Amino acid sequence: GPEVAGATYSALDGDVNPLRLLAALRGAVTALGGRIETGARVNRVSPVSGGGFDLALDGGGMRRAGRVVLCAGLGSAKLAEQLGFHTRVRPQRGEMLITEKIRDRLPVLSSTIRQVNEGGIQIGGTKADAGFDDHESLQIMSDLARHAVAVFPALADLRVVRAWGSLRVMTPDGYPVYARAPEHPGAFLVTCHSGVTLAPMHATALADWIEGKAEAPDLEMFDDTRFALSDAA
Repeated sequence: GPEVAGATYSALDGDVNPLRLLAALRGAVTALGGRIETGARVNRVSPVSGGGFDLALDGGGMRRAGRVVLCAGLGSAKLAEQLGFHTRVRPQRGEMLITEKIRDRLPVLSSTIRQVNEGGIQIGGTKADAGFDDHESLQIMSDLARHAVAVFPALADLRVVRAWGSLRVMTPDGYPVYARAPEHPGAFLVTCHSGVTLAPMHATALADWIEGKAEAPDLEMFDDTRFALSDAA
């Protein structure tokens, strides 16, 4: 539109359908011999004498593991304290719109507006500190729609069919946390936003680091002790 001063383009840009990505991830875990348990809420992680960890579940269940990776999103902080981590996380609400399904109309992607493979136009990009309230708001939905039409006037005739809010997992400085517990070998903490964007690194360098196959000094720069140091300063 005439109010847009300019744009950037990269032929390497792409996007993924999160529902299909989740299905593929579950299939890959199962194919590699992993087991996914749903409804198994961990309320305590306890180091075991001689190595390993006991995981206490709501309802009285128990699991034992030789290695533990805490990646429970906004629920990570409580469990992390039990293993000596110092991380803090907070929710940040984002809101999204999706339009009715249409034929191809947006041949390019942007960071906040894209046409998904089913045909709808997905519009987002908001950030709000609203605690754990994940409800969408009329004002923000209206602002999103106006912004989308300003950037892509060809969207003006479309109907919005769904809107929702969701909570991002944010650290105090907005960067990920990759940490290992100094007093409990085999315990790791992984907390981040932009998990899809970071997935290639998580599947390679991060996985090798957790398995002890390789050192990763660049990852260790994201240790959660940086928050304790900033508090002391």
